[in-house]
Amino acid sequence: MDQNLSLIQNRRDVVEQEIARHRNSIAVLENELGELEMAERVVTRLSGGGGLEAQPNLATTAVELPAARAREKRTLPEMIITILQEKLADGINGMEPKFATKIIRDRWDRNVAGTYVSTTFWRMWKGNLLHKDEGSSVYRLPEKKEPADMLPGEASTGSLFNTQAKGREAVPGGGT
Repeated sequence: MDQNLSLIQNRRDVVEQEIARHRNSIAVLENELGELEMAERVVTRLSGGGGLEAQPNLATTAVELPAARAREKRTLPEMIITILQEKLADGINGMEPKFATKIIRDRWDRNVAGTYVSTTFWRMWKGNLLHKDEGSSVYRLPEKKEPADMLPGEASTGSLFNTQAKGREAVPGGGT
């Protein structure tokens, strides 16, 4: 019986090492994909967008885009939360960072780097602001808890935007 358990444990170790190797390969490829996306944007911009019909009207773009985008100044985490909330309302529970990047580029910031969005998703997940299934690249909003169900000091999605100091009083000069 011990020999069978030993065989199973050895195979399990091999499988875990293989999974780790594949995850590492995926991370390297995702990084390369981000670099390729950036290079594609630079080449498109420098080459004039692929033709005269693809070039934006600079006279109207310079006036319309900053005005429209100035009304919606948001941090990247706020953009991500907004997108995930909208998709959840549409019945889609979760999203990969690469798809959120496309939406952010269309709505708020056409120059945002895919790697920056991916990193922000990951940081929000590590900060318990988002959930992610193991082995998946789909991030989703945490299930809502009623305030009475939350433990003291437990973060909620709303705490992402709360910048007040807790348990301290601000004094001139930044000291507490």
